[in-house]
Formats: sequence, structure tokens, C-alpha cells
Amino acid sequence: MKDQLPGQEAENHGKTAPPALPAAVNEQRRKSRLIKILKVLLLVALLLGCYYKINDLALTLSRMMKKPDRPVTRVVISSEIPAPPPQVVDDGKVHTLGEEMSIDLGPLTGSNQNDRVKMEFVWVPPGEFMMGSVGESLVEVYESWYDETQHKVKLSKGFWMGKYEVTQEQWEKVTGRNPSYFIGAKLPVERVSHKDLERFFEQLNYMSQQIAKEGSARLPTEAEWEYACRAGTTNRYNTGDTEADLAAAGWYSGNSESKTHEVGQKKPNAWGLYDMHGNVWEWCEDWYIENYYKTSPLVDPKGPSSGIIGYVIRGGSWGYDPVGCRSAIRNNAYDGFYGIGFRIVISH
Repeated sequence: MKDQLPGQEAENHGKTAPPALPAAVNEQRRKSRLIKILKVLLLVALLLGCYYKINDLALTLSRMMKKPDRPVTRVVISSEIPAPPPQVVDDGKVHTLGEEMSIDLGPLTGSNQNDRVKMEFVWVPPGEFMMGSVGESLVEVYESWYDETQHKVKLSKGFWMGKYEVTQEQWEKVTGRNPSYFIGAKLPVERVSHKDLERFFEQLNYMSQQIAKEGSARLPTEAEWEYACRAGTTNRYNTGDTEADLAAAGWYSGNSESKTHEVGQKKPNAWGLYDMHGNVWEWCEDWYIENYYKTSPLVDPKGPSSGIIGYVIRGGSWGYDPVGCRSAIRNNAYDGFYGIGFRIVISH
């Protein structure tokens, strides 16, 4: 027996130890504590999993707030950048500016052989352009858009680019499913992630011998996308600088009625590409880094080798205001939602 202090024995006299709790009660308490811990862990996992979706939604809502068009100071660079030549020899083939190509994917599901699913492409020649925007005036509109440092870029090789955004019937012909929120055969496919696109391109390159003759299908790099979008222009949009110019070229918050629209309904750019402004954001190959333009290569930039806040998306969408649909606008996303689609590039 342990030593006791004086008087302690008297104090303890007549007291008995509390009865032990039944085993069932202890087990119930243990399970209760375990359930609480699991709930906390589940909540943390859900918060982490939803972080980027919530971030995208908040960004979308903030930029959908209508703001008046403001004059944008532009640098006149037409005298510094040579126009692309009318004809180019690329990989032993002669290509012409504005040349078109059609890829036949086969008959529509459940139809006769005469109803075919096709993809249309336009030849984009090699060349140089000023990528990005002047920047200072844009800070007045959205101070977060400091990632558009204007710089000269050279693309040494030409490529085929989709004349339109990939439609739902084209996606379904390749993959057998349709993930889109807005449903329609000629509407752009949306709610597709970068992972979804990896599988899409694997299947498309496998099923089309015609594509194999021209190289392989893939997403455009960010530089290829903006070069093709501008088509030799230096304006806010490839049709001009005003909101009316945007309305002629694309679907945005001012005319979309909060939905996507069939591809090819608006005015194309000078090289024959449709819907480069608005309708749906378009995925690019590049990881997104805010200050990448300050250190990117001047010839054939491919984007950063890695990133932590998603991939580049370009062009704006049906839910964005005029500022958010400019040729220079950059954005990023990790997962697909109903504002993101894509178009295809084919090259060697």
C-alpha cells in the first residue's frame, strides 16, 4: 500500500471507488468518438475536393458583373510583324492561307451512310505576332489581370485548327457518350476535363487514318490559340474594339441568354475560324502560371512543365462580359464545367 499523507486515511475512510462503467457503454463512447473523427475527415476531404469548383464559380460570378466598355490603349505593331506568306511548304507539303480540310468520322449513330459526322479544319500558317495586351488600362477594370504581359512570339510551323469548337455529335461519335449540360448535336461539347481530352485524342487518333497522314490531333498551345484567334489583328477582338464587334463574332453575357449556341452562327475571323470569342472557354495544352509570359520562350512556347492551379482556358464564354472575351484574356481551370469546351489542332 502506498504511503499516505497525515489525515488522508481519515478523509478516505468510508469512501468507495466509483463503479466501473459497463463494457457496452465504453464501446458506445468509443464508437461515438470514432464517428466524430470520421465526420471531420470527410468534411475536410469534401472541402478539398470542392475547392477548385468553388473557386471557378466565384470567379465566374465576379466576372459576369457587367461593366461598361472602356477604351483600351493598344500598341500599333502591324509595321513590326510581317504578314504570313500566302503559301508555305510544311513537312514537304504546300499549304495555302485559308486552305480547308474535312475529316470524315463516319455515319451518324442510327442513321444511313449518307448522314456523316465530319470535322472541318483551317490551315494556320507559321508566323509572328504580339501576344498578350498592354496591361495598364486593364488593371482599372480587373486588377487581377496582370498576366497578359505583351511580348513578341514566333511560331515556326503551321498547323490545322478546328474551324469550329468540337460539337456534341462529334464528341459522341468518338467516345460514345455526351457529358454536356446544354444538349444539342451542333452545340459545343462542355463539361469535359483535361483527363477526358487525353482519352478523346487517343481514340480520335486511332480511328482516323486521315488525321494520321497530317500528324496527330491534340489541343492547341496557348500561343497557337491566340495567334489563330487574332488572325493578324491587334484589337481587343478579331473583329474590332467595341462591344458591337464582339457581338458580331461571339456569344457572351450580352447576347447569349445564359446558354451555349450552335457553332458557326457568328462572323468568322480573317482566317475562317468561328467562335473564338465567347460561347465556351477553350482548353489549351499549357499549365497556367500567372507570370509565365515574362519568362516564356519567344519561339514556339509550349507552356510551363507543371502547375498547381490548373490548365489554361482561352476565349471567354456565354456567361462573361466583353472584357472577359478579349483575344488576350487568360483564365485557368482544373476540371470541366458547363462553360468549358475545346477545339482541335492537327500537326506533325
